[in-house]
Amino acid sequence: MENQTDQALVIINPKAGNGNLVNSLKDILPELSMKYNDLKILHTKKEGDAKEFCRQYGEHASTVIVFGGDGTVFECTNGLAPLHKRPTLAIIPGGTCNDFSRTLGIPQNIKQAVQTIVQGYTTHVDVAQANEHYFLNFLGMGLVEEVSKNIDPNEKSLFGKLGYYLSTLRTLKEADTFNVSVTVDGQQYNEELVMLLIGNGEYIGGMSSFIPNVSYNDGTLDILMVKNTDLQTLKEFFSSRIFNQEFSENIIHVQGTSIDIQTLQPHSIDTDGEHVLETPCKIQLLPGHFQMIANPVE
Repeated sequence: MENQTDQALVIINPKAGNGNLVNSLKDILPELSMKYNDLKILHTKKEGDAKEFCRQYGEHASTVIVFGGDGTVFECTNGLAPLHKRPTLAIIPGGTCNDFSRTLGIPQNIKQAVQTIVQGYTTHVDVAQANEHYFLNFLGMGLVEEVSKNIDPNEKSLFGKLGYYLSTLRTLKEADTFNVSVTVDGQQYNEELVMLLIGNGEYIGGMSSFIPNVSYNDGTLDILMVKNTDLQTLKEFFSSRIFNQEFSENIIHVQGTSIDIQTLQPHSIDTDGEHVLETPCKIQLLPGHFQMIANPVE
């Protein structure tokens, strides 16, 4: 391979997916070695390792390659985002849903994903800061957060992203509303919602997020506020996206870059599938904060 680049840091989560990533590693290292003249391989052993690896080594690498699932991507996002000098970020999807890799058009086949990295096409990606954390894909409260919590680990292991569908069906029967104040670029909304979803990526749980025209590099976040749980509202929500119709009055869709979420009591928040935040929460978009490997075909 011509024009080798500098050090690439490969962070692998051996427990992601079905736990077979270590066996796949030996098949992809030769191709990566042809592109990068220095490969540093780091295996995570516990939660927080990927974030710490990025903090420690990120500024010294030209590229950080995440070989794992959405949780590992989230950790690396939070390790790299605060750095003054940030490397290019690449994803080899090795988890169950691999949401942001799908948004970037990365093939879900491991070897094909490596070929995309070798091709080296990059794009600027917006990152959002929520309190002291960062997210690439989405932030959610209510229904979307409960779906994530209610996933049965055995179903996830056996059925992959189908486990998210099964969790959604269970959660819809028990979804509760919550009162929240959401201020978007100075405009305040006081609502009783079943779901608040703030999106930057196109997929959640391996499925289309149904946020119209959401984009990871348009300099804005998309905010969906769904007011109640009746079946008609949910039917309108999904059909409006499938048939490109306008949302009903029960669904509010706005865009913004600065968001403040307030509730009377602390309320848990799902951030890219991780439950590390609660209200109150202030969110600020960082336009083009990352440079990431993407598939130019998409």
